[in-house]
Amino acid sequence: MKTLFNSNKKEFFKKLCSAKAIGFDLDFTLVRYKRFLHSRLLFDCFSKYLVEKKNYSKQLLSQTFSPEFCVKGVVLDTKNGNLIKLNQNKQIVQAIHGNTNLNLTQLVETYGPTRELTGFDGSKTEKYWTVSTYFELAAGCLYNRLVSMNDKEDFHNKRKTIDIIRDLKEAISENFFSEFTGSYYPSFRDNTSQYIHDNSESLVELLEYFKKRDKKLFVLSNSLPHYATEILDSLIGKHWKDYFEVVMCKSLKPKFFHPTNSQSFQNYFDPNMTKSKLFKGATTRFGNAKELMEFLKIKKGEDVVFFGDHPISDIRDSKTLCNWTTVQVEEELDPEANEKNERYSHFRNGREKLWGKYLTCGDELSYWGSQISKYSDYQIPSIAHFVKILNQNNNNSLL
Repeated sequence: MKTLFNSNKKEFFKKLCSAKAIGFDLDFTLVRYKRFLHSRLLFDCFSKYLVEKKNYSKQLLSQTFSPEFCVKGVVLDTKNGNLIKLNQNKQIVQAIHGNTNLNLTQLVETYGPTRELTGFDGSKTEKYWTVSTYFELAAGCLYNRLVSMNDKEDFHNKRKTIDIIRDLKEAISENFFSEFTGSYYPSFRDNTSQYIHDNSESLVELLEYFKKRDKKLFVLSNSLPHYATEILDSLIGKHWKDYFEVVMCKSLKPKFFHPTNSQSFQNYFDPNMTKSKLFKGATTRFGNAKELMEFLKIKKGEDVVFFGDHPISDIRDSKTLCNWTTVQVEEELDPEANEKNERYSHFRNGREKLWGKYLTCGDELSYWGSQISKYSDYQIPSIAHFVKILNQNNNNSLL
């Protein structure tokens, strides 16, 4: 896989110089979470919802968190209860059911001789649910735990795996997509520094540089406005609006990029306005790419550079539908990750021992590795790492 700091570094610096606008996703792009602690918090919050609202066994609350099952890129098979990994040809190369790693014979019996997921495009469907964001890592771990517990129930108490997935989706929705509900936001707000890395210095350095060069900066996030603004307060300070033309929350990516999407922007600080024109310094909900481009006064998509972590909703669709220049932010590319944090090293090593690497399947690319290679113009491990390399290569001055 190509990486930014090899053959195409100069090309990327040149692209940044010529870009008219630079956009950022928020979570796992501008914000770096401490993945072990953050995933454990989510595991506990989802479990609490299932026990209190869906009548799951209280045993779930005492289950040990198993980080080796917190794997980005696995696909949850809602029919068979398996966690599966795909190669670049959409062929199933591994499947785990509970604590059992299925052998080749079992894979063929379950998925056919080719073991291919025909028609799969990375999107969530009724049959296959992808763990495609770091926010969903705990969901994959919890699904595996729930299936394992369900297998031990007698016939009358068993739940259908499709129902387990439905309940798990509701747990995620309750904690992420409803204003001020669930247990995640209160827990996170009470101890934000426990769950996110303090990369404020490098972040502000980068934003200052771009603003001095008259780049139009924006945030495009699917997070709820109150959460996004609190995060920005924590990372940058109350003056974060000074850096961005607009901060767009709950944007419903990837729908945001579709040319047929006419969803109007709504001003978050004036909820009585059902429609709102964009203005400098606004914080909005919903919206669409067409109106954003008009607001930025940019005609060519390639003049926008966009940093994001989600291979589909950030990278693929902004590239294919809007022709933006795309930068995949992927922590798995960080060569120093294990050295920086012993707990994360244990987390990552345990996961890779069970599943292998996120971006590869042996000598070939994984499905997600192939998507990132195909649709992202450049890749970086993190904003902080990016700033570090920029400074090292430019005598302590960016670009």
